[in-house]
Amino acid sequence: MVGINDRDNAEAMIQMGLSKLIKACKSKFPNSILYLPLVSYSDNLSSRQIQSLEVLNSHFRGSGKPTLPQLPRDDFATDIHDDIHWTTECANKILHH
Repeated sequence: MVGINDRDNAEAMIQMGLSKLIKACKSKFPNSILYLPLVSYSDNLSSRQIQSLEVLNSHFRGSGKPTLPQLPRDDFATDIHDDIHWTTECANKILHH
């Protein structure tokens, strides 16, 4: 519901998506703890997209929910064709992070 695909969304849309996500998780899993993973992204995205993802991460941090840290920049890599999809090596590092 909320993540890298929100890179082109305005802040209001990001806030609405996060609110819907938290509400849906509370409804479906009332006794669970929701961890929000901070979104790692390629530096090759446009400055507008990077800004939107930073806004998203900021809302994650301010949500009152625990967050999972971004993968260190040196470990993060995306496919050279789209700058969005992780490389296999990067995906394995995320799973072990």
